[in-house]
Amino acid sequence: MQVFFWIFLFGAIAVTVLDGLGAIASRKLDFSYGRLALISFFIYGVIGYVAAGMIDTMAGITLAGLVALYDAVIGFRICMALEANWGEMEEMIEETFGDEPLEASEVVMSVIIGMVIGGIGTFFA
Repeated sequence: MQVFFWIFLFGAIAVTVLDGLGAIASRKLDFSYGRLALISFFIYGVIGYVAAGMIDTMAGITLAGLVALYDAVIGFRICMALEANWGEMEEMIEETFGDEPLEASEVVMSVIIGMVIGGIGTFFA
């Protein structure tokens, strides 16, 4: 159980750093924050790989989904608080979300994507 927690913590820290630094960099360097999604996907895959190697395949998929959940909820709030540059999606995101919580369907879709990518990562373990 401790290994499960430490792997999750590693993933949560990784996406927190990515979201925080990415949001600031997107503003300062004037690029769309959405381009960093591939790095988030890479993190989910690494979490799946590490967890499958240390625990089992199901743990890899589960942990990748949990990290994706964290990223979708907390990471999104970090990006909003740090005023990430969303590029062409800026106006749509402001209108859709503003200070409102994310829609459940968007969070569920993020978790599913995280689990699928984490599942791919488990194949390499």
